[in-house]
Amino acid sequence: MAQLFCIAGDDVGRRWNVPEGEVLVGRDPACDVVLTDGRVSRRHCRISFAAGYYVIANLSQTNGTQVNKTQITEQKLEDRDEIELGNTALRFLLQDASIPAAHPAPGTAPAAPPSPPRPLDIEKSVVFYGAEENAAGTSHDLIRAAVSQTALDPSDISRDLSLPDQLQSYARRFEIVRSVVDSIVTELDLERIFSGILDHVFNFVAAERGCVMTVNPANGECVVQAVLDRSGQRRLKSEFPMSRTICEQVLRDKVAVLSTNAMADARFSGHESIVLRGIRSVMSAPMVFHDETLGIISVDNSGLANAFSKKDLETLSTIASLGATAIHNANMVKQHVRMEMTRESFARFLPPALVRQVTEEGRELRLGGEQADVTVLFADIRSFTPICANRPPQEVVHLLNTFFHELTEVIFRHRGTLDKYIGDCIMAIFGCPEPYPHHSLRAARAALDMRRVLTTHPLLSKEIRVGIGLHRGLVIHGFVGSKQRMQYTAVGDTVNIAARLCDAAEGGQIIISPSVHYFERDYLATKSLGPLDLQGVKERLVCHELLDLTESGRTYNPWD
Repeated sequence: MAQLFCIAGDDVGRRWNVPEGEVLVGRDPACDVVLTDGRVSRRHCRISFAAGYYVIANLSQTNGTQVNKTQITEQKLEDRDEIELGNTALRFLLQDASIPAAHPAPGTAPAAPPSPPRPLDIEKSVVFYGAEENAAGTSHDLIRAAVSQTALDPSDISRDLSLPDQLQSYARRFEIVRSVVDSIVTELDLERIFSGILDHVFNFVAAERGCVMTVNPANGECVVQAVLDRSGQRRLKSEFPMSRTICEQVLRDKVAVLSTNAMADARFSGHESIVLRGIRSVMSAPMVFHDETLGIISVDNSGLANAFSKKDLETLSTIASLGATAIHNANMVKQHVRMEMTRESFARFLPPALVRQVTEEGRELRLGGEQADVTVLFADIRSFTPICANRPPQEVVHLLNTFFHELTEVIFRHRGTLDKYIGDCIMAIFGCPEPYPHHSLRAARAALDMRRVLTTHPLLSKEIRVGIGLHRGLVIHGFVGSKQRMQYTAVGDTVNIAARLCDAAEGGQIIISPSVHYFERDYLATKSLGPLDLQGVKERLVCHELLDLTESGRTYNPWD
């Protein structure tokens, strides 16, 4: 004969024989296995025995039946399968030699007494501090929960129904903790964590009301996240369903609180929140992670005194600890996601070095600038107006986007900073905001790489010819604009000269200033262009056309 053992729900700890034949399970008193769970249907499922094995069939059209977390219509049952009906979980156990039959067959000798259970290394899960009888004679315990590891295997205890009731109680509570670990600790949705905590708590205590609150780190106040009553109704979060007196004590002392009759408890006598709510039994536990109190779990009962036990508080404290871990993990994931979203947003407008400083080092974005020695690059499309003639706007935009995408990739590849797009022109800076050596050589390599990309790209090579100008000098770089909208850029004569060199360059030509040539002449193959008159520049500059890199320019690594 098989048996059903209730491991979670209103009937936790009860067990029923499952004889050969047919057994009905549900809330209807006419059922063979009657459950008190309000979420179980009147005739929820049927277990039948045929051809040497048991089969379970779902009869509920609304709530369904699960076996080992899988929704079923009909399925063969195996030893130790877990059956879920509403909020109730049943363990299906096949009879074995260690479990005496409930009713021996007539004419047979009684079954031999079961052999003693194997020794189990069981340690107390919770240490109690400060337990005392108050003036009214009611028990009020402050409990610090410290869950210790034990060799106890709850599935072994659930299977061996001949073990003492105390061990059965341990088994039931371990099953609850295991269920919390499976369903909450790895959950990342905070709403599901809060509601899941209450669902599990209501499965093992006779609570009328329960709530989960978190602590606002900004002001230390409690924020109601989930509220549940015995009917299954989830109330508005705007309500504050627990005593503020108890809440303050749990937060202040980081201890779990159990009062078997709060209205008669001298510690809480005279407190309006307890009197108005008619609270008799109350149990609260802090959710603490690495000494930081993240929230509180609280349940109460206004109809019964002694509704909760110390064992209940042990289990609640364990769930609170697991809940704190789940909340911390979910918050860390949310923080990481926000950081990545911020990084992606900033990466569209800021150089990678600044993105890293803002997201990882907490650098504040503010208006202002500082001086730095940099190399500025301008690249501008030649004769773009004729290219756009007689083309639909969508095609022109696609051409420009392709152009900007390819050149931006080149800039980032050579560790440059994209400053801005100006019509059909692009501006880049090398050497800031993060300074590095030989930034002019990197800018020259980028210019040559741009020319190579534009001459080999299947679309751009047919249409686009670009003039490029490079100049090295001092600039003021930083954020300009307003507090509502700011942009990272560089300003100064160096920028103006680089732009004028770009204007002077023909399609496919790269012109470098005397300063760039001076600092990187050993690495660049150039041709002198003589003195050039540049618009807006007072002095004539002896400029060079950049043809290629020298052998040293190809092999030299500025970071060595």
